[in-house]
Amino acid sequence: MSAQALPDAQAFAAKWLAARPELAVALRFVEPRERAPRLAADAIGREIEHAALRIRDTAVATRKLEWWHAELVAMADGQARHPLTRVLGESALARRVPTSAWAEAIAAALSLREHAAASTLDGLLEAARRMHRPIAGLAGGIDAVSVIEARALQSLFRDGLAIDDALAAGRLPVPLDLLARHRLSRDDFADAGGARTAAMGEHFAHLCARMRDLDTARLPVLDAAALHAERWRCRRAARAPGDAVRRTEGLPWSTAWAAWRASRMHAGAASTP
Repeated sequence: MSAQALPDAQAFAAKWLAARPELAVALRFVEPRERAPRLAADAIGREIEHAALRIRDTAVATRKLEWWHAELVAMADGQARHPLTRVLGESALARRVPTSAWAEAIAAALSLREHAAASTLDGLLEAARRMHRPIAGLAGGIDAVSVIEARALQSLFRDGLAIDDALAAGRLPVPLDLLARHRLSRDDFADAGGARTAAMGEHFAHLCARMRDLDTARLPVLDAAALHAERWRCRRAARAPGDAVRRTEGLPWSTAWAAWRASRMHAGAASTP
């Protein structure tokens, strides 16, 4: 690895460490030699998700996702240019994901831009799972299905928090059956008001329930800390959906415990013959 690749990668990952402080907590429980590539892998996944769900302009989002696709193909060929792919590409971790899987993840991310409204929460989740499923192997761990589910649920939660971005991009970030229960049309839902607030409270409550069903100890350390923190934020958002964004600030003190517990579980699994 070049002398500059690691500092540059850390600079690119810094925005995700600032936005999701639980990642910095979790890194303390990762083997030192694995910290840089695992953080790089996590940051690349977040860059892909951000382009899929947060950028309002579809043309801009498409260009960014296509750029990442080309860069990930170059990484597989040993020609990475971005600091994150340079760090990841020079690690054993990168060999867990074939080039075709990166292509599938990018294609799924692009499809989220055009995804038709889902009838149910499971329909929304499946669309998010398709983006996370191909590259779940980067996380390692003992339960890939739980990794995919945890990441998909967090994607939907973040999409709900940034509801105006989703609507501006032409996407409905909640299922149609939720609108029906609250007697809202898609046009009604675009207007921030009491009815939409109530619907979002129910949506966040459903996501919280799904998050509670997942055992953080079965997740890799970074994923365990992320899910634990997002579950806490989701509960707060469900209680006060009208003030959901402010309610998701901060970090529960128990995040370190969740990360430690996951690290112990995985250490035990690795030592089992």
